This record gives sequence, structure tokens and C-alpha cells, in this order.
Amino acid sequence: LYRMCGTDGPICNINKVDSINMLKNSASSGYPDAQYLLGQLYLEGDINEYNRYELAYELFEKSGNAKSIANQGYMLYHGLNGTMCRKDAFKKYYLARQMGWYDKHNSMKNMFGDDSEWL
Repeated sequence: LYRMCGTDGPICNINKVDSINMLKNSASSGYPDAQYLLGQLYLEGDINEYNRYELAYELFEKSGNAKSIANQGYMLYHGLNGTMCRKDAFKKYYLARQMGWYDKHNSMKNMFGDDSEWL
């Protein structure tokens, strides 16, 4: 919500803290879109907690949508969740692709070379 409004003020009358709290409540209630969005905020550092990568990875796992699975692949490839594993990263990206995720930034090709073209 905060990002949509882009400001604290009269447009939405919602601040970043309130927005994040609403997102956390929705995520803990099991809403997959909220879990994905909250995970994205942790991953990007908009919510800076000491274990933010672990939280992001867990939220992406709970969300289970294609974008979340692709984000887990990204995290595994770069070791952001404490474990760097290209094989597991590739599996996550492959699963995300099977679920309909479109690799618009050529992440697979950039990370794994031309071997990923068959996906």
C-alpha cells in the first residue's frame, strides 16, 4: 500500500509502518499474495531485520506462487539464505517456469548460460 501511494500523506493517508503491519497480518493469515509481497520487501531490504533473507525465503515458500519460487532460485544461486547451491537454484527456476513464470530479465541465461534455453 505504501509503495502504491508513494508517500506518507493525504493521497492514501497510510504510512510505511502501517502498511507493513497490514501486510504482516495478511501474510500470517495465510494470504499467498501478501506472503509474496512481504517476502519481496525483506529480500529488497525495505524491511531490515537481522534475519531478513531467512524470513523472505520462508515467506516465498509459504506463498508458493511462480514468482516466489523464482525468487527462491535467485536466493539459492547467490547464497542469500545462507546456502549457495546452483543445482537447487536451477530446480527452483525450472519449477517456476513450469508454473508459468516468464524470465523477462533472462536470469536463467545469465546465471546458467545457454543450457537454460530449453526451458
